[in-house]
Parts: sequence; C-alpha cells; structure tokens
Amino acid sequence: MATVAISYHPMFFDLNGEFVSSISAFIALLMISIVATMLPDTRLIFKSKVLRIYFICLLCIFTWLCLLTGLGTNISMNEIRSLLISFVCLCIGYIGNFSDTQINILACVYLVCILIAGYLQITTNIGSFEIEDTYLVQAKNALGPMIACAILVGLHYVLKPGNLIIRLMMVALVLVGVVEILTIRARLATLACFAVIIFMLILYIRRQKSKVGVLSILFVVVCVCLVCLFNETVSDYVIKSFTQNREDNMLSSRGDGYGQALQVLSESPLWGNLFINRDIEWVHNYLLLKLSSFGVFGCIPWVCLYLYLSYTIFILLRKVDITNIQHLGLTLILVPFIVSLGEPMAPYGPGTAVFVPFLLYGATLNKINNEKYIYIIEYGFYNHKSIVTDHTVAASFFFNFLRSKR
Repeated sequence: MATVAISYHPMFFDLNGEFVSSISAFIALLMISIVATMLPDTRLIFKSKVLRIYFICLLCIFTWLCLLTGLGTNISMNEIRSLLISFVCLCIGYIGNFSDTQINILACVYLVCILIAGYLQITTNIGSFEIEDTYLVQAKNALGPMIACAILVGLHYVLKPGNLIIRLMMVALVLVGVVEILTIRARLATLACFAVIIFMLILYIRRQKSKVGVLSILFVVVCVCLVCLFNETVSDYVIKSFTQNREDNMLSSRGDGYGQALQVLSESPLWGNLFINRDIEWVHNYLLLKLSSFGVFGCIPWVCLYLYLSYTIFILLRKVDITNIQHLGLTLILVPFIVSLGEPMAPYGPGTAVFVPFLLYGATLNKINNEKYIYIIEYGFYNHKSIVTDHTVAASFFFNFLRSKR
C-alpha cells in the first residue's frame, strides 16, 4: 500500500507524469509475489458472484479482442492489462480476509503516504500552493483519484465514533487533501470526491439515531459552505481550480470527441468504428468510448461488466454501515466509477490509481459474503435489508448453531 503511494513521490514520478525509475517494475513484482502466495486459495475466488462474473467477462473480452486481432482490425490489447490488474486487486482483497486492524493500518498508511506524495509533488513541481494556468494531464489524472480516495479514508474516520483527538487529526488531514487536489487541478477527481462526500453524509445522517450527531454534522457542513461562499480567498481558490485558463473551454475539448463518437455510432450502430476505421478524437467517457469503438453488439462484455459492478456497488451501499471499516471499499470504489464518466482509462486504470479501491472493495465483498453465510446458518435465509455488522453477534450465531448440532 505504501509502495503504491510513494511511487508518486517526485523522485519516482517526473513532470511529464511518467515513472522515471524501476519503481513500477518493483510494484509489479510485489503484486506477482502476493498472487503467488495466494495460489492455494484461488478456489475461494469463485465463491463470490461478483468475481465470477468479472472473470467470465474478462475471458469474453480477451477472446473477442483476440478474434478481432485475427481478423486484421486495428485493436489494441492494452486494456486487458488494466482489467487484469483490477481483477487481481479484487482477488487479493477477497482472499486476504483482512481483519479490522489490518484494514485500519492499510488505510492510514495509504492516507498519510498519498498526502505526503501530493505535498512533495506540489512543492517540487509547482513551487507552492497556488493555481497554475497549465497543469500536467497525466500527473493529475493518476494522482487526483488517489488523493480523492485518501480524503474519503480520512472522512471515514471523522464519521466513525471514536477518540475525539483522532477525529480532529483526520479533519486536518482531510482539509490538507482537499487543498492538494484543488492545487493540482484534478477537476473530475475533485467532483467525484465531493459527490461521494455528499453521498456519505446523506447515508450517515439517515442512519444516525442520535440527534446530537446529526446536528453536529449539519453544523459543520453549514459552516464549511458559509466559509466557501463568503471568504474570498477560499472561494477564489476553488473557482480558479476549475476555471482558470479554461473559461471558454470548460470541457477541455471533450465535446468534440463526444460528437464524433455519436456520429460514428449513427453510421455503424452495431459495430461502431471497428470496420469503418474513422480517425476520431479520444473519447473521454468509458461507456461512450466502448460503444463508438466496438458498436452496440461488439461492446457487450464491457458494458455488462461495467453496469453489473455499478449496480452491485449501488445496492450494497444502500444496505451496509459506511462507518464499518470493513465496508470502506464500497465508498472508495465510487471514485473511479464516477471519474469514468469523463476519463476513458477509468474505472480500471491507471493501475496505481485503482489499486486501493479495488483491493478494499474485494475485502468488503469477503466481509459481506461471510456475514451472509452466517446469517443463513442461523436463520435459514438471508435478508438484504438486515446485514450483520457486529462481529460478536455473528460469532455468537455461529457458535449457537454448532451447539445445537451436538
């Protein structure tokens, strides 16, 4: 976790957004080593419906791309790498069976290391915390979602009942993360982060039984909004992050790519650009890119996987307790999926940006599947409206069942 975060230190990540040392090779070697240690438990992967469907779609995509390559079409196989990295991260998180303590350590190490890497990138490449007219596309597209995830990790500890000093420290780290993500001008990652924050606060308020807790959260939200509205320094900083030098082109020319993609679809709806080979601009939307590249028929495996994962995440978010550290992956995984609305590499890439969201989402799936199994043992059925989240209660269910069988 720390290695992935530290890889964005200026020592390893240059001004052009490229790795300048062997750190990427080291990360790949580390992942291969982890996977090798988990090979005896690979059978556990297929106990998860999400992982089964992901694996089937991955095989279909690989087979389809191989077939298209054999037919002589100009198709790149690079996306298989991104899909495979995300799948491996999911499997590691699922098979790892992490405890609460382990996830807390992983999350906190990631949070601190990412904020340090972001700070050093800003002080080294920008010089200070100020909004530049130009920004580095590759650096912000990779580092932005990682800082967004770090902010959400900090917010999790702010909302989670616990030591007041720790919660105040996390508030400070969240504010540092917000300033960093605004400074590097990762606009889409910033919007995704703010959207998930609002969603988390709504879920937290809806499930908060204490009126004092609800009023405290509302008071803080109102104060932050007032500061942003009436403090010129803060409001100007936020506005400049989104608009400076982009007043006449807020979409960064994305609209042209969208129009050309829709034109290709109108001419060849079933196969898209597969056989007409029109030279169009890069489409900054994952689903629209796949539709325009492969057509309605050719992109079925990509669309099925994307929509299934999105649907599963949405359904689970409505049922789980977001303050449970085991469910942290469900909030983090929202970031790459929201970013995919304006970036073609997301939600499965870049690999370093999605490593933590998919890893912790895998851990969340493992946790939920275990809760579901214990609930069935005790009651003979599973009610999605009531997911067991207390380890003590779950354990007592299991041991009561064993006693009844003696």
